[in-house]
Amino acid sequence: MKKCFTLIATLLLAQFVSAAPLQTVETMKEALAIARQKEGYVLMYFTGTDWCTACIQLKEKIISTEAFADKYGDKFVMTTVDFPRLPALRAKVSKEEAARREALINSYKARGLPTAVIFDAGGFPFAIINGTRPTFEDYAKLIDEALEIRVQRDNLLTQAQTLQGMERATALANALNLLPEPCRNKYPALVKEINLLDPENTLGYRDVLGKSEAYVKQMKALEDIVSQFRGRFKREELMQNIASIDEFVKTPGLDPEIRQRALRVKGDSYAFMRDIPNMLAAYEEAVAAAPKTDLARRLQQNIDFNHQRMEEVKKAQP
Repeated sequence: MKKCFTLIATLLLAQFVSAAPLQTVETMKEALAIARQKEGYVLMYFTGTDWCTACIQLKEKIISTEAFADKYGDKFVMTTVDFPRLPALRAKVSKEEAARREALINSYKARGLPTAVIFDAGGFPFAIINGTRPTFEDYAKLIDEALEIRVQRDNLLTQAQTLQGMERATALANALNLLPEPCRNKYPALVKEINLLDPENTLGYRDVLGKSEAYVKQMKALEDIVSQFRGRFKREELMQNIASIDEFVKTPGLDPEIRQRALRVKGDSYAFMRDIPNMLAAYEEAVAAAPKTDLARRLQQNIDFNHQRMEEVKKAQP
């Protein structure tokens, strides 16, 4: 009878005890130390806490929920990289730290905020989740898929230990190919080994490290142009912005996605001047630069909408 009461008390207590919230720390160093203790993972969360509606939705409706804690709390630790806009909050971030955060998010080619990057306990990233999702179940599905990719990555890396020469290089490349492209350059030792074993570059890893550095520099150059003209809407200012973008897109070896972002800025400048034909021409050039991105999809919707409206106006004219 005593054991029965003990069991009932335990069950009743479990109904009222909530799972511990996801542990959050300030630095990646702290997060990795805890992840190693847990034999778990780090969730690096890029956010705009004071202005990004989607970020707030993701944090409050998904990451901070009991469901998230129940499923991932014992395995994950989170560190936040914030991009505030309120002057009082921005003043607390030094110029050096702001530049470090910009370079960090650019190195993962984030499409916007929120973005989450998942690392193993060794500090190696293996998944990038852009944006939020409507429900916890939708977001959890992406995390579970990422964890399965991590298992496949490790299996291939283990297999590579038994191989030599080009077979080893291929196994290593296959492991990295499972990961999002911006994560691959975060494995410099493996990339260098692949290149050593594959001098003919048949696996295409020769420029992986250099391209990452170039991408960050190019994004910084574009952001400097955008920040210079942010909030300036006079016609002469917009034309100066367009001229700066035209010069920028001539950059040798410019990454296609950065070219696309720059041309989108050019199109937006024409939009502020209500120059629809030139706006559409810039957007169309942007889509052509990297047609498979989310930005290309959104720009194409804008293009189609405006063409449809122009056709309707034309038909309505006597």
